[in-house]
Amino acid sequence: MSLFTRRLVGGLLILLLAAALGFVGLAWQIVSYGNASVDSHADAALVLGAAAWGNKPSPVYRERINEAIALYKAGRVRYLVFTGGTPEPGYPAEGEVGRKFAIEHGVPAALVLFETSSRTTWQNLVNARELLVASRNSDGASGQRSTAYASGDGNGITPRFGCGAGTYILKSLSIAC
Repeated sequence: MSLFTRRLVGGLLILLLAAALGFVGLAWQIVSYGNASVDSHADAALVLGAAAWGNKPSPVYRERINEAIALYKAGRVRYLVFTGGTPEPGYPAEGEVGRKFAIEHGVPAALVLFETSSRTTWQNLVNARELLVASRNSDGASGQRSTAYASGDGNGITPRFGCGAGTYILKSLSIAC
């Protein structure tokens, strides 16, 4: 085997090893984060829309909503905030579908905030911030609301009140998490 071939094979093996170590490290972080337990309280659980199937949430969205309802019923959050627009005019908005589902499952309507105009994660979070500020002003609270975050990337609501994938966006919008 020529020197060039040995170096090429060696370099490829080093790259493969580095990729494997990176994958193992990432997997460890995911597992560690998923197993963390924090019994925190927050002012609101933010549930980003996933999809609405007519007037019903998709299975992924339904589970996010159920987790938020469980946080409310456990006394860990005061408000539930649902975001998400509609894919086409005349079709129910994700925020409305989430609100209706939560109310049907025992959350008082006055404690369910929602918006129906967002189409992107950024818009979801900007609109959620406006809802949280308005709710703070209406109940006379001072300071910033803390927020449990329900991600829109398929991971669902984070039960540990971490911000998961949306940390950067939330912080840039001054939403505490």
